[in-house]
Amino acid sequence: MSASFSLHFDASLGLSFDFTSEQSTLSRVPVRVSITGDNTFKVWGGVDSGEDAPAWAEKDLSIDLFGPGSNVRIEHFDGGGVRAIGFHERAVVVVDLRVVGDELTIVPSVTNPQLQSGEALPLCLFELRLEDLTVGADSEYACAHAYGGGTHGWGKLSELEKPGVIFVHGCIGQALPLACLHSPSRDAGVMIDFGIEGRPLAWLRPGSTSFSAHWAITFSTHRLLMPGQSQVYSPPMTLSGFRGKPWQAVGAWRDRAETRGLRACPTPAWVRQSKVIEFNMSEKNIANGFSRLDDPKCLEMLKRWRAMGFDSIFCVAQFKSINGWLSPVNYDSKEEIGGFEAEKQCIQWMHELGFKPFLWVTTVGIDRQAPEVSKHPEWFTHRRNGEFFYAWDSGPQNGYLGYAPDGDATSAGWRAWLKDQIKRVVERGYEGVFIDGCIPRADNHE
Repeated sequence: MSASFSLHFDASLGLSFDFTSEQSTLSRVPVRVSITGDNTFKVWGGVDSGEDAPAWAEKDLSIDLFGPGSNVRIEHFDGGGVRAIGFHERAVVVVDLRVVGDELTIVPSVTNPQLQSGEALPLCLFELRLEDLTVGADSEYACAHAYGGGTHGWGKLSELEKPGVIFVHGCIGQALPLACLHSPSRDAGVMIDFGIEGRPLAWLRPGSTSFSAHWAITFSTHRLLMPGQSQVYSPPMTLSGFRGKPWQAVGAWRDRAETRGLRACPTPAWVRQSKVIEFNMSEKNIANGFSRLDDPKCLEMLKRWRAMGFDSIFCVAQFKSINGWLSPVNYDSKEEIGGFEAEKQCIQWMHELGFKPFLWVTTVGIDRQAPEVSKHPEWFTHRRNGEFFYAWDSGPQNGYLGYAPDGDATSAGWRAWLKDQIKRVVERGYEGVFIDGCIPRADNHE
């Protein structure tokens, strides 16, 4: 059976769609769009703070479309597509849906309908929502996680709490733009791909029932849309059904991506065959439900991951940092998570369950207050004026003072320090390391 969909609008539910594939069915999923004129998201914080709003922002502008009572028109277009058009005096929003292969593609866009002499549309925040998504009473979510996402990548929809779970489509690490809804009893579900230009944030928020969730994609567009101008959010977001475990759906996504030209660098066979889940070990990651790594709750989480089919764990943030959560002083296990003894117990549990744990390390540098920075300034890259080059969070606004001076790959001392750190990591029981940020980025590296 090939995938199919239908689009509806009625007075009670507003705009909604049905989607049916061989693996899964979604019924009467409400579609909503919100536009605000002053909010902006900080990508890593994920908090709707309103900070950094441009001077032309409109504080009181708030537009909601496609709900009951909205002015909506539905049209068909070439290739079997169906288009919903929502009308407002300040904005016309179009949501195009069509099936391509076994995927439902969704492309939203917004146009300023004003006459040439009319008002501009301050497009700071554009949000597309698919509401009350569910794949059954036992619906769970799993994601290809991002650093700072506030989640270890798994949870039950019935346990979602406000503001929900955030997914970041980032450019480093495992930050893939994917999330899966999965029914363990049916061993099937729906995968959502939000690999859309502009690196939007995506959310799962509590739905109107205990086993559903609102899926939201939020764009910080920061564009003043002049009369007659349009903003299209592409390539499309996609929904596709799958059978099996979420990691199998992600593997199939990777294989499809290769046929489209998105190919990873060569990797050993064991890496390619691994089913990896990320473990943010920080005590500040409240999604874990514990702080110490020797907490029995940690063991229960590891057992759950193993039952889901994962066999490797990407560990991150077990180290002490001062100025930024990705700026290690070194890679020793910090006391807040139980120190070396708690880490040893956790790694023992991982091995007993059949996991291969590996640890995040970086060549970006170390915390600017680490003792090595003052003792060995020659280990780090410098600007032409002699100041340290900071790889992250550095710019004119803070005098180019970031949280981690960038390690200089040409420095024998820096390489020796990092090699010793990795040796100690492996001796503690980790199978290996993931090395992030290998490229020097200072103005004395031309």
